[in-house]
Amino acid sequence: MHATEKPLISLRYTLSLPEAQEGFRLATRQRKGYARFVMALACVLIMAWGFWLGFEDKGRYFVILGAFFFLSQATLHYGVMPWLFKRQYHKHQVGSVMQGIDVYASKVTLYHGPEIRQDRQSFNLHEVKSLRKGTFSYVLVFELGMMCMVPCRSVEQVDATALFEQILLKQSGSTAYDNTSIR
Repeated sequence: MHATEKPLISLRYTLSLPEAQEGFRLATRQRKGYARFVMALACVLIMAWGFWLGFEDKGRYFVILGAFFFLSQATLHYGVMPWLFKRQYHKHQVGSVMQGIDVYASKVTLYHGPEIRQDRQSFNLHEVKSLRKGTFSYVLVFELGMMCMVPCRSVEQVDATALFEQILLKQSGSTAYDNTSIR
């Protein structure tokens, strides 16, 4: 590899809060749709079982247990977790840190930090395990478990969406996005 090799795609960006939230959701394999209602359905079934057993006897404990699980899950999902994520996003100033990715013919280089003293990490292109796409962001998953969030707007700004997706999908050995993509 020559030192003067030009990247096929070179992107520099900062992550906004919605892009970071969606990237986190993609990275942790949380899905939209029916899959996220499984726990709520289990809670409702526990409460229904309690009503079926009879509210005067043992059934009331199942109803209380189901209601407790349902309220706990709703509080965590819609209250605590978004609050914690926003807190960490602002605490670590993720939105003000310049990040970047350069895609070469045989490697990917990730950048993080101020332009003067950016941290760089290089990976061989064949180490890309999968590409996940959401509404606002892409998530690249590497074989070592490392993940990289790339906002869709930065790829669209350089008119390289098709090339970006084609190179990374081909290297990950798939013809489509990872099945955890948000639909």
